[in-house]
Amino acid sequence: HFKMKITGNLAKVMEESVEVAMSRVMHSNILTDDERKGMEKKFFHIHFDSGAIPKDGPSAGVMIATAITSAVKKKSVKTHFGGTGEISLCRKAILPIGGAREKILAAEREGLREVFIPKANERAIDDLPPEFRKRVHLVTFKSDEHATSKLAEFPEGIVVYSLETPEQAFELAFEIGPSSELVFAE
Repeated sequence: HFKMKITGNLAKVMEESVEVAMSRVMHSNILTDDERKGMEKKFFHIHFDSGAIPKDGPSAGVMIATAITSAVKKKSVKTHFGGTGEISLCRKAILPIGGAREKILAAEREGLREVFIPKANERAIDDLPPEFRKRVHLVTFKSDEHATSKLAEFPEGIVVYSLETPEQAFELAFEIGPSSELVFAE
């Protein structure tokens, strides 16, 4: 079993989100057996800089799992990439989150070029300011499709992917193909 410490200005639900992400990564087939054994020997210190805003929601679950996987696999996430979505131990789908509109706006403001949101939050695009919506390219994937980057097709603006599963987020984050072993167990 892995050892972990979580620090930052976090509410209880955020601590639980980190624990779910760790368990989801540890007990899935995202990792090879050797990586899983190596993970059991490591100490993970996960810190959330608070700034002025306490971190209190579960919507970072998929990106927390992405960061953990990145550290264990020693594979970098694209620097211009971000996303949001809650994960659980018992459901395959990425769960919807609150504030999707604001998170998309913040992503572009921070210079991200590719972001993903849960499929259930796709309507947030309709709520974006009209002048911003012109720069947003929405790409929707269904659960049985592999997610591949569309950034080259849209050199201007921001690409927002509507995803159904965490596997799709991993495919996009690490620029890997459909044959990769980065797939959550069902």
